[in-house]
Amino acid sequence: MFDVGFWELLIIGVIALIVLGPERLPELARTIGLWTGRARAAFYSVREEVEREINTDGLRETQRALQREMEQSTRQTYSRTTTETTPSLRDPPDTGRDEPDPTGRNTRQ
Repeated sequence: MFDVGFWELLIIGVIALIVLGPERLPELARTIGLWTGRARAAFYSVREEVEREINTDGLRETQRALQREMEQSTRQTYSRTTTETTPSLRDPPDTGRDEPDPTGRNTRQ
């Protein structure tokens, strides 16, 4: 955001030393440091909260999508299973043996 180099900071420090004097400069530096730390902590707190909310919304959406996909897969599997098993229940099972001939003879040669 700000492009402040070494020389700019040095000039600001010299001006602050001249204006405030050597007695009040350390107190000012300490106060500025405290305010900067508090502002930074507040910024990171808000940032973490926003990221957590975004992540929570993303997880909820992912959960809904997975649930829809699972329900759809279950329906497809159920319909496929019922269509595959329904005809086999109607047909008699094939035992591999020939039915006896009503005349008593074996039909296999």
